[in-house]
Amino acid sequence: MRFAGSFIFAAAVVCLLPPVHAARDDCTVGSLHDILATAQEMILLIAAFTIGWHLIGPFLGVAFRQSRAATLCNALRGSPRPRALAEDRPRDSGAAGDDPSGPGVTQQTQAFSFPPGRPDVAVDLWISVAEKTEEEVGSGSLPEPVFYAKVFEACIELGDFDSAHRLARRAAWSVPAGSSGSSKLLALARWLARRQKIDEAMECIKQVRQTGNAVDLRTMKSLIVVCAQLGQVDLGRALFDELAGGKLKPDFVTYSAMIRGLCNVGKVEEALAFVEKMRRDTIYLDAMLFDVLLEACVHQNYFKGAEQLLAQMKELGMQPSNATLATCIRLYSSRGELQRAMSIFDDMSREYHLQPNAYVYGALIAACVRCGKPDLAMCTHERMAAAGCMPSVRTYELLIQCCIQLGWTAKAVELLDAALGLGTESEDAVPRTPAFVDPKVVEDLLLLLARRKQASSLGVPLLKRLEEADFEFPERVAGIAGMAVEPTAVSQSSPARHVRCERRRDFDQWRNFAGA
Repeated sequence: MRFAGSFIFAAAVVCLLPPVHAARDDCTVGSLHDILATAQEMILLIAAFTIGWHLIGPFLGVAFRQSRAATLCNALRGSPRPRALAEDRPRDSGAAGDDPSGPGVTQQTQAFSFPPGRPDVAVDLWISVAEKTEEEVGSGSLPEPVFYAKVFEACIELGDFDSAHRLARRAAWSVPAGSSGSSKLLALARWLARRQKIDEAMECIKQVRQTGNAVDLRTMKSLIVVCAQLGQVDLGRALFDELAGGKLKPDFVTYSAMIRGLCNVGKVEEALAFVEKMRRDTIYLDAMLFDVLLEACVHQNYFKGAEQLLAQMKELGMQPSNATLATCIRLYSSRGELQRAMSIFDDMSREYHLQPNAYVYGALIAACVRCGKPDLAMCTHERMAAAGCMPSVRTYELLIQCCIQLGWTAKAVELLDAALGLGTESEDAVPRTPAFVDPKVVEDLLLLLARRKQASSLGVPLLKRLEEADFEFPERVAGIAGMAVEPTAVSQSSPARHVRCERRRDFDQWRNFAGA
């Protein structure tokens, strides 16, 4: 029915073409008629071409499917018969096809060919052969291993690991035949490990071990690193013990992966045991790994281990970094030893010629706030400003809280302006994102200004700057503090700000209704 309609429409198009030509020839009025006639002719030609392609397309699809089916049939004819069916046929011991290394297998392997550089085509064909074999013989039957080995090797050599993965999974992760079969499967295991498919990578390792072949150091390192990244420290420890118990010895990368993985899951004592193993194997830690261990000790409140690490660093003559200094400050301040934290800040900076950065100063300011010394935190900020370090947003919040505790309202407003980039007149200055500053800190500052009777001098100008910067804070702050912004300021605000104000007004109405 579809073809009949298409033929009728094509015939109509052919019948309409002569009148169009005649109309164009008879149009002598002007060039406009010629243009219209030509356009009409082009439209009809395009329609005729589209219909013709619609008619020819199905025949081309049938021809393509027949060609692909013929290729598959040729491959099936060239492949050896399944083993269960071959036992029913009398075997001639002198036949060339019975010898796995004879010319018969070579001809069959050549029959199972695929376009150069396209191993995915061979994988599709091999899977088709496997499905056909299972239909004839039964579940669990596969084609001749020589075909699987040839296709799998081509996939690995051409770097098409996706096709190799699909092929190996269909073949139940079996090791390809040949001397390089295990190495090819190990290459696939490393590829799977890099994509954090650790279970499938272990299937490859399991099959290689069943053949009696050993797993190389490169593959073991890849698996251990991925296990550490995924937090599977038990599996990583088992692989590490297997590696250490064999002929291959773990290197720095393997030890580092295990230590970092154990620190991530909070097993600091076991990580320190790996440090002792490294020293026995004459593999020494670097400063970055020491920093990771120190950070884990501080996080787990394992002060004894942290002090041992600091002693080892000094014994090895290792140069500490700013990260080491910041970790030491947090270590002693968490125990309430602020004076020791301050002294180690001065001593380590002078002894090792360190230039403390904003990260170290921020840790020291946080230590002062934690120990209840806001005045000392403000003195540290002055040293920080003299050193040319820019505080982070978290450090600004701590400093503003210190000013609120000390009653330094002008200094608190100055720090808030610096944190948010408010009132910055320099074109090169980049204002900070207001969303990072805790609105609770701004709220406390505005309430303090209201209590100190500084609403007109400091509160209202600050509130206007916050409105211009579209800073999000509760409107009740302005009402409680008596610092309501003029209506013009609200009308000139952004549409997004206006929508948020309406949402907060609706929420306040609902809250008042619920509390009534």
